[in-house]
Amino acid sequence: MPFELPRDAPARLALAKGYPFEAPDNCFVWSAAGDRPSLRPICEADFSGRTPVLAHGSNRAPAQLARKFAGRAGLEPDIPVTAGWLLDSDVVYSAHITRYGAVASTLWSVRGCRIRIGVTWLTAAQLDRMHETEGRNYRYGHLARRFEADSGPQSVFDGLPTYLSDHGCLTRNAGTTGEIDGPLALAAVKADGRPHAALSQTEALALIRDRHHPSEDIERHILSNIDDEARRSTLVACLRATALKADLTDFQPDPTPTS
Repeated sequence: MPFELPRDAPARLALAKGYPFEAPDNCFVWSAAGDRPSLRPICEADFSGRTPVLAHGSNRAPAQLARKFAGRAGLEPDIPVTAGWLLDSDVVYSAHITRYGAVASTLWSVRGCRIRIGVTWLTAAQLDRMHETEGRNYRYGHLARRFEADSGPQSVFDGLPTYLSDHGCLTRNAGTTGEIDGPLALAAVKADGRPHAALSQTEALALIRDRHHPSEDIERHILSNIDDEARRSTLVACLRATALKADLTDFQPDPTPTS
């Protein structure tokens, strides 16, 4: 199970609208040790025996790390997260609605654009857990692209493992017929040289609602997508019909499938 969803409607709505969730702009160590998860300075990190994994969506956010890792027996409680810049890339919306109602993210190639994201440093057991939480909607593999880290054991990477959406990229058409336009970036992700439109999570959700369930208010739309798996699957299939295929020719999927 990736993580348990909130039971009350306000909390479910906040979760869906909050993606990709707030994350520090600096490096830190997320820790589940003690009574509640906390952040510590990166200088206290132990990077030995860990795999660096590019985190372009929610996986660099402390709240999401807590949902995925806090209280998990047998896991090392600390996860170092190093911030930096991924070159020739942008973070865009995937043509995919998550089980908690958000429009997820993926990567897109943009020469000359750089994005401010992070790298999670995971033990073998933590990486297995991350595979479990990513499920069948993402492929895990190696992206041969330059990442410049603020700090940590390595300042420059010529490639890193990451998770990429299997659904393609959301477009303004959002499931309608006709000419397919360009991708839509996540406004929450800082970028230099971004050439295309950026939307907030709420704007992305409203775009999809307007195309597919225009009579619903946005909160009913979000909650129905969470509560009704069949409806959500149908909606994702419609989004995929006009999705832009990922153009990441430098991504090599891992032959071992994720959980």
